[in-house]
Amino acid sequence: MSSSTHQEQYSHQEQYNILARVLNKMYQVEYSKENWELLYKPLMHNLFLQYIPEKARILDLGCGSGQLANHLIKSGYQVTGIDISDQFLVYARQNAPGGEFIQGDLRDIEYSPTFNGIFSKGALMVMMSLEKLEDVLSIVYGALLDNGIFLFDVRREETVKSWGTSLADAEIKTLTIEDDYIWICRSTYDPEKKIMHNFFTVFELVNEQWLRADTNFQGKVFSTEEIKTSLEKVGFTKIEIYQEGKDLGFDGVMDRSIFVCRKPAIVSV
Repeated sequence: MSSSTHQEQYSHQEQYNILARVLNKMYQVEYSKENWELLYKPLMHNLFLQYIPEKARILDLGCGSGQLANHLIKSGYQVTGIDISDQFLVYARQNAPGGEFIQGDLRDIEYSPTFNGIFSKGALMVMMSLEKLEDVLSIVYGALLDNGIFLFDVRREETVKSWGTSLADAEIKTLTIEDDYIWICRSTYDPEKKIMHNFFTVFELVNEQWLRADTNFQGKVFSTEEIKTSLEKVGFTKIEIYQEGKDLGFDGVMDRSIFVCRKPAIVSV
């Protein structure tokens, strides 16, 4: 780095703001128009959009900086996004001005049946117990209209088992180097507690100074059978499970399972 690295300590909020700014830049690339057309649009159509009406109402749980929501809005859907980060929502409102964005925890959603479809990319992984996961699944079920579709992803334990058990032997999952930022993600997994940790170190060039942020996010790994049983417990039916690489044709090593399930229509007698 040609510029000096700023060594002062930043508050948690300031660090999260740095993470949000850099992630917004990364998501602009990941969810670019080209990637949407070639990858995400076909995937969303095959697993989700084909089962809901045109111009349907969609809820994006953990919407981040809103790039996926924006593509759906441009495709004619009415999108509401929820995220716990106020800084992410600043970017979401800029990136997807046609959407509605609400700050809140996934467990605090209060909707009567409203949405034709609900999806979540990565957000359910932070539920640290099966009870908390079931709480969210129950809330999602209640927010869906009859025949509504829920799409979400989780880590697969057989893939995270290869991660190190301590930071000293952590696996580098992501290393991105650009002119104005560097993003490093190291991951560990505790097989006894079934808890994964992602350690993020981010450098961002701002006003010719490199700012640094470090943080750690943890998540719980549940078995496919545990998740399927929880979905059935709250009422979901027609549960389909896919592996990113094996079933969906993603290139490279993919470590997530994707669940697609339906809220059945209640038949009046």
